[in-house]
Amino acid sequence: GLSGSGKTQAAIEFARTALDEFGNYIWITGDDWQEGVPLTAVRRSRGGVAINVAGVFNSTRTLLVVDNLNRPLRPKALDELAAGFALGGRVLVTSQLGNPGSPIYVPIPCLSPAAAYQILGESDATASDACRKFVEACRFCPLILAITREIAEMDGITKEDLYQEVLADPYSAYGEDGAPIMVGILKRLSDANREALVKIANSGCTTFDSRFLTKFIGAGVRASLQRLALINRTESSSDLTVHDLICKAVCERMDPSILAGAVEDYVASHSGEMVPSVLRQIHLSAGQLLTVDECRGERHADWLTYAILQMERAGRQELYARLQEDALRGDMPLAELMCIVDSKEYHSYNLPQESRPAYYQACATEYGELSRATDDPSIRAEMLHHQGKALRRCGQLEPALTCFQQLLNEKPEWHATYGQIAHLGIQRGADKHVYEEGEKAIGLLLGEVLNDSSTVPLRVSLAALSRLRSYRGVSDEIGKDTAKVRKLSEVVGLSALDGFDQFYEAFMALTSLFLYHHPDACLDLTEAFPDMLAIAPSAVEERQWHNVCEGLINIAKTAKYRGKLELAKSASDAAIVFAKELSQRSGDDPFLARLLAKTFLAAEEKDDALAAVLRIPDDARDHWILYQQSKVELAMDRYDDALSSAERALALASQDPKATRRLASYHEQIGLSLKETGRLPEAIEAMKRAIELAHGQYKTTLQARLEKLTSCQSE
Repeated sequence: GLSGSGKTQAAIEFARTALDEFGNYIWITGDDWQEGVPLTAVRRSRGGVAINVAGVFNSTRTLLVVDNLNRPLRPKALDELAAGFALGGRVLVTSQLGNPGSPIYVPIPCLSPAAAYQILGESDATASDACRKFVEACRFCPLILAITREIAEMDGITKEDLYQEVLADPYSAYGEDGAPIMVGILKRLSDANREALVKIANSGCTTFDSRFLTKFIGAGVRASLQRLALINRTESSSDLTVHDLICKAVCERMDPSILAGAVEDYVASHSGEMVPSVLRQIHLSAGQLLTVDECRGERHADWLTYAILQMERAGRQELYARLQEDALRGDMPLAELMCIVDSKEYHSYNLPQESRPAYYQACATEYGELSRATDDPSIRAEMLHHQGKALRRCGQLEPALTCFQQLLNEKPEWHATYGQIAHLGIQRGADKHVYEEGEKAIGLLLGEVLNDSSTVPLRVSLAALSRLRSYRGVSDEIGKDTAKVRKLSEVVGLSALDGFDQFYEAFMALTSLFLYHHPDACLDLTEAFPDMLAIAPSAVEERQWHNVCEGLINIAKTAKYRGKLELAKSASDAAIVFAKELSQRSGDDPFLARLLAKTFLAAEEKDDALAAVLRIPDDARDHWILYQQSKVELAMDRYDDALSSAERALALASQDPKATRRLASYHEQIGLSLKETGRLPEAIEAMKRAIELAHGQYKTTLQARLEKLTSCQSE
C-alpha cells in the first residue's frame, strides 16, 4: 500500500497478537536487507546487536517482519528459510510496491467528500464545479488537500487556479500514489522553498532533528515549509519529517554526500560533543552517512568517522581495530585523536579482566604526557579527560578526581567531567570525600540537564540518570517535583533511537526511581514508543536484557494498578520473553535470581518465580532474594514459609546500611504473612512499624492497608 495507509502499524499489531503463536520474531527494515544480500548475512543494528536473520529464523518458530521493502521480492530469495518454514515460521513483508487491485494491497482509507471539503477549507454547498472535481480526484490523499489549502493561503494563489491546473493536466489524475498531482501543486512554491525541499529529497533522508534541519536549509525556509504543512513534527517533538510523497515529487538526483557533509560540519561545530541534536541526526541519517563513508574509502579518521562510531552497528569492531593501530600525536586533528582514543577504549573491553588495570595505567600515562606536550587547548582537555577516566578504571580514585578537578578549572562548562566525578563517587573503594564530590557533581550536572537538556551530551545525561540511584539525596529532591521528573522522561525519550542501546539503562533507572510516585511520566513514555513493547531479545545486546526486563515489568505492574490492562499485558508479555532467556543464562547470580522472581511473579507464573529463587543455595540468599521468595510463597498460599522468609529477610536487611530505605517493605511483608497465618494482632503491629519507617505515597498506601487490617480485627 501507499505511504500512510497503515502498513507498519498493522504489522506491529499483528506481531504483538501473534507472539504467543510464534514465540519469537525478528523485525528488520528493507534498508537492512539490500538486494543481492542473502538473509544469512543480514545484520540488524537495532539495539546495537548484529544477528543472523536466517539462523534465528531456522532455529525456532519465528515471525520475520520486513518493513518497507521497496524492491520486488521473489520466492527464491526465501529459499534459505526452508528449515524455519518447516517449523511453522512465517514472513510478513510491507512495501509501497504493488498493484492497487491486489487482495494484499492496503489502500489509504478514502475520505468522505464532507471531510475532504473541510480539509480544503471549502463547503459542499458553495463549492465550484472545479472544486468538486478536484475533491473527487484527490480525496484519497489528505496530504494533497491540506497542502493545496496552505499553498493557496500563503502565496496568494486562488484555490480555483490550483484546481484548474491539476484538472487540466491529463496525466495528474492518473497517478495512483498522488505524485503527479503533488508535482503540479509544488510548482507553485517560491524558489527558496522549492530548493530546500529538493535538497531534502535529494539527500534520501526524510526525518531530521529539528535543530539540524534549521542549519541544513535555513531558519526562515524551515518556518515557511512548516507553515505550509510540507514539514511536520513526528511523535518526537524534537524531530521534523517530510512525507515521502513530497520527496518523490521533487527529487531530482539522489545524492547523500551533501547531507553527510552537513552532518560532519554539525559534529565539528560542537567539537564532537554528542548533544541530543547531534546524536539524533547521526542516527536519523545513518544510512546516508554509511554510504558516503564507504564511497570515501580508507583515509585518516575525520568527523564523519567519529559520527559513524556513535552507531552500534555491524562493522564497527573492524573500524576500531584499524584505528587502534594508529599512534596518538599532540598535533593531529581533534577528530582523528578522538577516534583513536575511542578505539583504545573499545579495545580494553575485549581484554581479560586481569589485564585491564595495566592497560588503563599505560593509557593514563600516555594521555598525561600528551596533555602536557600539546599546545592545542582542545587536545589538552581531551587528554586530561581520558587520563582521568583511565585512572578511575585502574582504581586510582583520588588521582582521577584531581585530574578531573584540574580539567574543570580549565573547562568548567564541560558536562562530561561532572559525569565522570559522579561515576567516581560510586566506585568500589570510594571514601566519603570522593562520594561527596560525586554527589555534588551529579547535582550540578542534573541541574544543567533540567535547565536545558539540549546543551548536555545525551550519553552523559542518560548515564547521570542511571547513577542517580546511588545518590538518593539528589534523586529524592528531584522526585518532589513532577515537572522535573517529566523533563527527565523527555530526555530518555530522546534516546529512543535505532542502534542506541543506552536507552534501556536510562529507561530502567527512570522506572525504578520515579514510577511509584510519578507513574504518568513513565507510562506516557512507554506509550509514546509502542515498538519498545514489541522487541525481542535477539534485537538487544545481551548485557541489556536485565535492564529491558526490569523496566518492562515495572511498567506492567504500574499499568495494571492504574487500570491500563492492555498496556500491562503487552509490557508483561515482553518482559517474560526476556526473563525466560535470562533464566537460561543466570546460573547462581543473586541479582538475576531476584529480577526473575519479581518478573515471573508479576506475570503470575509462580512456579517459574520460585524456581528462580531456588537456584540460589539457601545459605547464599541475601535479604533482597529472601524478600522476593516470601512474596512468591505468599502468592502460592505457603503462608508459614512466606513468614519465615520475610523474617529472615528483615534480620539480614537490618544489618545492611544500604537497605535502610527498604525496611518498611520488609515489615509490610511480615504483616501480610502474619495476616494469612491468622495472627491478626501481630500483623497490625508489623504494619504500624512499617508505617513508622515509610515516607510519602508509600506511607499513605500502608495506612490504608492498616485500616483494612483493623476493620478485619473488629469484625
